[in-house]
Amino acid sequence: LIMVSMKLRGIFFTLAILFYYSTLKASENINLMQTMYIYNYIKLIKWPDESVGEKFIIGVYGSDQMYTALNEYTKTRKVGPKSILIMNLRSPADAVKCQVVFISSEKSSSSSELKDYLENKSCLVISEKEGVSHSGIEFIKKNDKLGFKINENTLRTHKLIISQQLMKMSI
Repeated sequence: LIMVSMKLRGIFFTLAILFYYSTLKASENINLMQTMYIYNYIKLIKWPDESVGEKFIIGVYGSDQMYTALNEYTKTRKVGPKSILIMNLRSPADAVKCQVVFISSEKSSSSSELKDYLENKSCLVISEKEGVSHSGIEFIKKNDKLGFKINENTLRTHKLIISQQLMKMSI
């Protein structure tokens, strides 16, 4: 009886570890997919020349995992001739230096404060959470698939020109 109980505990422990790692892996996969989407967005959207400095800056607000994933993915990539700098934003005020701001689900409640800092700036706000009114692009997760929705009015307000190719891929 004791031997069976120990085997059951061992099986339960193994299943718990597998579940933990599968959840962690799924999270990493979502971050990688979002990272690839973001990199492709910046290639298919045009910013006014005066809004981009020496480097193309992407800010990440509220997700250390996404910050790490973007840093890793973009370290050898460029936007045109510009290298990419990833910033880990600690407050909405830090976003004023960025051409793109990724806002995590956890920080989506700060989106109106973020909007105040970016009001007259050519900045693309990408929200991880659906329904964030100030974002130009929202990620949408449906049936284990990742898609996105584009808010054309927000992009126009920020003087960003979106390619028709990207518009066709939007949900």
